[in-house]
Amino acid sequence: MAQETQVVGIGSCGVDYFAIVPRLLGPEEKINADRMEIHAGGVTGNNLTQVGRLGATAGWLGLIGDDESGRLITKAFADDGLGPIGNRSHQRRAIHICLDPR
Repeated sequence: MAQETQVVGIGSCGVDYFAIVPRLLGPEEKINADRMEIHAGGVTGNNLTQVGRLGATAGWLGLIGDDESGRLITKAFADDGLGPIGNRSHQRRAIHICLDPR
């Protein structure tokens, strides 16, 4: 028998692109990133991942792109033991964050 889902999330899940830079940028400044990282993210996605890692059964209800980003999110959820993801869509959004390595 399948385990009952204890927590259901409804909200944003996305893919975050992190540019790891040697320092934060000044106004009008350009800098080369040391490396790029791509991770599943979004407020709801991050919260459900933490809930799952704490041992609760969790799942997400919403739309997800039927593309590479959607597959990345689906795999990240499965890797953390999260339940089925809702309906598929072709909507897509990206977030770029510059990080100081300190």
